[in-house]
Amino acid sequence: MQNRISCRLLAFCLLTLLLAGVKQLPAQVTYPHRPVPGSFVQDEAGLITEPDKIQIQTISQRLEADSRLPIVVVTIKVLDDHGAGGLSIEGYASSLFDAWGIGSRERSYGILLLVSQGDRKARIELGEGWAHTRDDDAKRIMDDIIIPEFKAGAFSNGILEGVQALNSLARDEVVKTPRHWGSILIPLGVVALGIFFAASLIRSGNRGWGWGLLAFIFAMVVGILGYAFSGKSSSGGDWSGGGRSGGGGATGQW
Repeated sequence: MQNRISCRLLAFCLLTLLLAGVKQLPAQVTYPHRPVPGSFVQDEAGLITEPDKIQIQTISQRLEADSRLPIVVVTIKVLDDHGAGGLSIEGYASSLFDAWGIGSRERSYGILLLVSQGDRKARIELGEGWAHTRDDDAKRIMDDIIIPEFKAGAFSNGILEGVQALNSLARDEVVKTPRHWGSILIPLGVVALGIFFAASLIRSGNRGWGWGLLAFIFAMVVGILGYAFSGKSSSGGDWSGGGRSGGGGATGQW
């Protein structure tokens, strides 16, 4: 009899614990609306000014057109609004990254910048293609560029400068040096060299050869410049292609 009572009591306790656990289960996690194709910004919290949003959009479009590597920016008011109050920002960013499929299966090098205003936290989430190789760079961008601006209340500028730095990271540039300078200086050097040889040939009496060489170099430079800047005005493609988070990146708090 005593054993039967003990079993019932044990079953009652287990059932109570189970029901308590069910009540404590978090609500279904949701995500902001996915940006329309060609867009890289979902500013749910309204932190980004329109001029800065245009700059971010342009940077992301050019990078995606050049390398099929998207930088996507998402701001939310608070994690709890999306049923993610019990999650870390790292966990939510990784889940959002996978849900949206940022990047592609072939080139899973997407980048997500997530800002949760009410939680006072931000996360740079890198695709699995990076394999944690740029975590230190992401941390420097977060700690030295984004968070100081957020602490000053300059959210829009912090996000813009963060995207500019992430663009440099994606292009294998350590500093925020505009990529187009290298593309311009090299052709200019070729032009200068071509002019030198053409002038030398003209002075030596080989006028036809000189102008022919100069015309060839000019055509080559035009082709290089056309290739370097092709796709810059593209409206962007659909960056959602099955990319997955690799768990790398950096988190900041202000």
